Amino acid sequence: MGKDIILVIALCWSLIGLTLLLSIGLVYTPPTINISDATNKIDENVIVIGSVVKSSYQDSVNFITIRDVTGKIQIVFFDEPNFKVSKGDIIQVEGEIQEYERKTEIIAKEIRCIDCG
Repeated sequence: MGKDIILVIALCWSLIGLTLLLSIGLVYTPPTINISDATNKIDENVIVIGSVVKSSYQDSVNFITIRDVTGKIQIVFFDEPNFKVSKGDIIQVEGEIQEYERKTEIIAKEIRCIDCG
């Protein structure tokens, strides 16, 4: 009988913990930063907003360069062959900042058009 009670209590606390973790994950929003601050945020999830300078697609990867008033950065967006942006479009990018070949870039998780023509 005692083992059954311990099992029920453990199961209840596990469910409470999972619910809390899920809730935190749903309401967490990464910070919005200026592009010039990206080099100080390696391996962090952030949001940046900028104007598209150039865009290309190669080998299942979209490469988008965006600029804000503080600088520019390359965005890498995988497996979206139909994703299209044009020079001058304003986009919001959520993703993880990485360093590749000594250059800072953002591996995009989500891209939203703010002002796309």
